[in-house]
Amino acid sequence: LVFQGEALFAKELLGLTEAAAKTVVYFTQGAGELGVIPPDGGQPADRPATELKAALERSGCVVKPLTFDPAAGDPKVPDDADIVAVADPKAPLAAGTVEAIRKFVADPRGDGKKKGKLVLVTGAHPAPTGGGLLQTGLEPVAERLGV
Repeated sequence: LVFQGEALFAKELLGLTEAAAKTVVYFTQGAGELGVIPPDGGQPADRPATELKAALERSGCVVKPLTFDPAAGDPKVPDDADIVAVADPKAPLAAGTVEAIRKFVADPRGDGKKKGKLVLVTGAHPAPTGGGLLQTGLEPVAERLGV
């Protein structure tokens, strides 16, 4: 039996891409998400998405890690982003990260691009406090998007 989750995830992500140009997909990092290894050979992730990253790159996507500096006053998704993927976080996302993603998917961008796209994949992880399920912080954003 072979795990096919990364291949299926890549297929669905590719369905969101625009054929005209290389799609830039940022994967959030910092809340225990599936990780993409930085192109500069930085530290490997605890839960690497190596096959997913390779499949997206073979299809012409540019895959980048997305981290926010907690000390930054107003975090922002980079202007070159087409899609932000939050892949199975194991801890709640920081409030600044959630707000940056909310703006990315809700506000038109001034560079002529459409609103950004969000891919949120999450499992049923127990809450750190022991009661109920983990809340990622993106629940209000997902609700506004009709999810």
